[in-house]
Amino acid sequence: MIWEDSSQVDFSLLKYDFVFTSPPYYNLERYNHMTDYTSREEFNQRFWFPLLKKLVKNIAIGGIIALNIPQQMYNDTVT
Repeated sequence: MIWEDSSQVDFSLLKYDFVFTSPPYYNLERYNHMTDYTSREEFNQRFWFPLLKKLVKNIAIGGIIALNIPQQMYNDTVT
């Protein structure tokens, strides 16, 4: 397990085939020392989408990424 700011982790240095994460939910759930984003769009562009891209890019073929995210965050992700 990695207990640190996920946006700072270099996932290319790790071998993994499973990710379970419950990221902050822009304005529903905030973590200590979290950057203040001015909008959901800024949160998505500066934090969520880059993190998700890094996870997908570096996971082993056939790996699983399990996300605990609210409906709006899911909608933003798949559209």
